Amino acid sequence: TTAVVRGCRVGTPALSAYGDLLFSYAGWAVRPSIAWSSMRYVSPSFVRRTERVLSYVSSIEGRDVLMHQEHLPAATSLDLSISKRMKLNDVLTLNLQFSVRNILNSSGVYSGYEQDRVRRVKAGYMTHLSPFANKLTYAYPRTFYLSLSLWF
Repeated sequence: TTAVVRGCRVGTPALSAYGDLLFSYAGWAVRPSIAWSSMRYVSPSFVRRTERVLSYVSSIEGRDVLMHQEHLPAATSLDLSISKRMKLNDVLTLNLQFSVRNILNSSGVYSGYEQDRVRRVKAGYMTHLSPFANKLTYAYPRTFYLSLSLWF
């Protein structure tokens, strides 16, 4: 069976930017970073766009519902990492790192995809198909990391 995918966009961002700065002095390092992405869409379901599924559609509105691809809002993430490197002797180096991810605690949508499943809705002798809701993944909340490493 053939899928109609004209106008579909992949789930990856069409526009994204990343930047970070590194400040280091006397074994200390501070790295703030920011990531931004926009023009994102849920990953399309090709099953929903097959001739077999679309043959159940009796109206243009019904076809539009199955063909609609959700647009995701822009997302921004701000992170900060602070580390201290200490030389214990000629061989051993101790590194302590503290990181905070998603400082803004934004709960935006990270990604998403269309489900392949469709719901059969019967009204009298007519059968219509209605797509299941999209599955969305949300950004992790503010997260703290502490790392201690020994290099030799």
